[in-house]
Amino acid sequence: MSVDHVKAAVERSVPSYRGRTGDWEGVLERARHAPVRRDWKRPAAVVGAAILALVLFWPGDGGERILERARAAVAGGPVVHLVLQSRSQEFYDLRRGGLRRVPVEEELWFDESRGLRRIERIDGRVLDDVLYEAAGPEVARQFLGLTEVYRKALAVGDAEESGRSEIDGREVRWITFRVRYPEHGIASYDAEHRVAVDGETYEPVLWRAGGAEYRILSWETLPRGRGDFTAARTENGLVQGLYGATRVGVRAPNEAREVLPNAVWLGRRFGDLTLEPIRVMRYETGPWTRGGPAESLPGLELCYRAGESCAVTVSQTIAPQPMSGRGHGWSVTPAPGTLALADAEGLGYLVRDGVYVTIQADSREELIAAAKVLTPIP
Repeated sequence: MSVDHVKAAVERSVPSYRGRTGDWEGVLERARHAPVRRDWKRPAAVVGAAILALVLFWPGDGGERILERARAAVAGGPVVHLVLQSRSQEFYDLRRGGLRRVPVEEELWFDESRGLRRIERIDGRVLDDVLYEAAGPEVARQFLGLTEVYRKALAVGDAEESGRSEIDGREVRWITFRVRYPEHGIASYDAEHRVAVDGETYEPVLWRAGGAEYRILSWETLPRGRGDFTAARTENGLVQGLYGATRVGVRAPNEAREVLPNAVWLGRRFGDLTLEPIRVMRYETGPWTRGGPAESLPGLELCYRAGESCAVTVSQTIAPQPMSGRGHGWSVTPAPGTLALADAEGLGYLVRDGVYVTIQADSREELIAAAKVLTPIP
């Protein structure tokens, strides 16, 4: 049905009064005293014709239009370039006092044939810039979940529009899809992913998966062979980190610096707490090889005891990304004189004279107090 057909239907239902005259004053006078009577028959025909035209020419229902626009917004090549904000880091200034929370950004270049380049920044400062040449299926599961699987779900109708909300004062539409990987050497994975798209551009602005939330600051897809995969360093594989901590002996304070130069402590006593003999640690770290971790780092663990347990624990080693014997890892290196605070109560991290120190206390107040009095072991 065209516009002309609708016009013809209107003209058939409502006759033309062109060229006609009449006693309009008499009509108005009679209308003032006549009972009001609504005859919907003829207007109904007009409305019916207009509605039929809209139904025939409207491009799908609301959900279908949203999904189609979302698909068009992310169409592109296989190379993916993302800038994400998945968390923020809280810092305490040990010299002047005061807390500050700073967003941590991750810039990612992903190409199945070339691997994953990951750049981590805070306050504009590059914390790490590494190319993982053998990204592996685990990374594919995560980043293809936001890229290829999302685009494929939109293309084949395996995604659905799931409501609207506001983020930072702008309207977004939510799109839900599933990521399933029961093959390719990955343990069975079947999870719901949700992407919020901008209400005007339909570009992704937020990604939720597996309990994590990622702000999408930038999204770009490029043709094959494009993109910047030149990183400051290269790793052959993603399986790296710190795999365990083993206590291998004890030392008196005067012997501790032989194990770890520039080692620090809180003194022989910290308030009402007494220092136990210092434990010597061995941290297994580096990229994993067939024979196990690539290297073993020396470390120390200091326990300041109250009763049967350690009220304050100071763990230290020389790794740029250390992990304490309690299993806490860090990826953000704080500036000198700054204590990085974890979300967990009473857990913090700092760097002093090349020594990476993790402090575990019963409260944030005690943590900050301990960080302020750290001094070199004499």
